[in-house]
Amino acid sequence: MDSTSQTEERIVRKVAQRLAGQLAATFRQRDTVTMRRATVTAIHLDEGILTADLDMAGTTLHGVPMTIDCAAVENGDRVMVETYAHQSIVTGVLARSSDKYEFVRSVQWKPPYGETSIRLYRVGNMVCATGLVKFMASGEINDSKHNEIVPAGYRPAVDDATIVSGARSTLCFSVKKNGTVYGRGNSNGAYTSLTGSWGTLDPLPI
Repeated sequence: MDSTSQTEERIVRKVAQRLAGQLAATFRQRDTVTMRRATVTAIHLDEGILTADLDMAGTTLHGVPMTIDCAAVENGDRVMVETYAHQSIVTGVLARSSDKYEFVRSVQWKPPYGETSIRLYRVGNMVCATGLVKFMASGEINDSKHNEIVPAGYRPAVDDATIVSGARSTLCFSVKKNGTVYGRGNSNGAYTSLTGSWGTLDPLPI
């Protein structure tokens, strides 16, 4: 074998060794990658970089980068998070918050002046308030602030979401983004229905 062939063989061996080392390092990295599920609570776009805040088993992660496959992610979506060397990245969407059959939640809520409760239903990013209520008293009110609060997970994305009453009552409630409730009208001590609906950006209740 001439000197040129020997030199080429040494170069090929060195390249092969380098590639083998890189491949082994890749597999070692894969062995230490952890995969966990999380819920998206906020989305940020800064200088073309898309990141998300996540709720992962009660722990909040801020500014986690996302792959291009997750560009259409929304608040409340369930996502896959891969972590290596303390660096996390969102790599996939497991379920959409708009999948109504998987993301239905509800909670009882007692309205101001009510002897009974109605229910708040969370379906994707929509909330529906509905039920029958017996009001305890009558009397005209005008934009009065009440102690009752709409719970987190069901609060409107914009102020003044409205819950209206049915027959024999003119009372309606206005719900703010922070869950505070204002009332106007007259309940007339009626037994009547309450209905309302609005969009929400709250994280999906667990």
